[in-house]
Amino acid sequence: MTAVQKLPFSFLDVHRDWLGRLQQDDGGFPGRSGSSSLYYSAFAARLLALIGCSHASQWERLVTYLKRELRDDRSIKTLVDLDSAVALYALATLFVEDDLSDVGTALCQIGRVLLSGLQREDGGFAKTPQSAMGSTYHTYLAILAARLLELPLPDQDRLTRFFAERQQSDGGFVELPFLRKSGTNPTAAAVVALAQLERLAAIDLNRVRQFFASVQRPDGGFAASAHVGESDLLSTCSALISLSYLHEKNLPFDWNQTENYCLSLANPSGGFFGHHRDDQRDVEYTFYGILSLAALQMLKQRVIR
Repeated sequence: MTAVQKLPFSFLDVHRDWLGRLQQDDGGFPGRSGSSSLYYSAFAARLLALIGCSHASQWERLVTYLKRELRDDRSIKTLVDLDSAVALYALATLFVEDDLSDVGTALCQIGRVLLSGLQREDGGFAKTPQSAMGSTYHTYLAILAARLLELPLPDQDRLTRFFAERQQSDGGFVELPFLRKSGTNPTAAAVVALAQLERLAAIDLNRVRQFFASVQRPDGGFAASAHVGESDLLSTCSALISLSYLHEKNLPFDWNQTENYCLSLANPSGGFFGHHRDDQRDVEYTFYGILSLAALQMLKQRVIR
């Protein structure tokens, strides 16, 4: 049984129904307002897969939307765009019987051009063509996209050094080298990327744990940095996924309190809010909410063992 399957069926069913109502006539999913978005459609695909929505019609409509986006030369211009398209494509191959090799070929061509144009001398990948330095988060996205498309990665030793040099004295990581305040999300990006490269030993993992402990708040959630007082669901999810990669039983966290925080952001009629002052639900934060609850199932099980 997977971690998400340990969540109550009735709970998942509410969010499954809410998500189904959001799919647009063009097959995509919207953000908080407006028409379908590639970014939010990718999060919808991740969420559909996570909560076990295998209805072929939903996935076929998503593929139709993705193909339309690929025909628009302006749709995939950044690594965020590429990661969204690749995630949607990779998940759709699991649920759609049609041959999607033409989509894979198109994404590989786009990916090669983007990755080549954004790689920097520091070993990382930049956010924009104008950026002179690699971004921690965008380098993480580049690694994920390259692995899913089976494109060759550059020198992995160089990539490992790139991430290791971003670790700060508090154990966290920064997005850019001239920054000094570690962030939860750059730290998560570095941890997951190094785990994908099987290079976690290159960083000080004990200090990573200490950093995550410093950003947990009394409500059980995690904040974007040690200098931010309020928890949010993105930072909480990022911290939990990172901690799940550390494979330790005795982490200094109250997981029941964190679970209560995540559940407090779930709307009874479906969807999650991003934080306690938020008044709108969207598919991105709903994905973070359910993924956080699934990660907590694994982390709590380790404590039991």
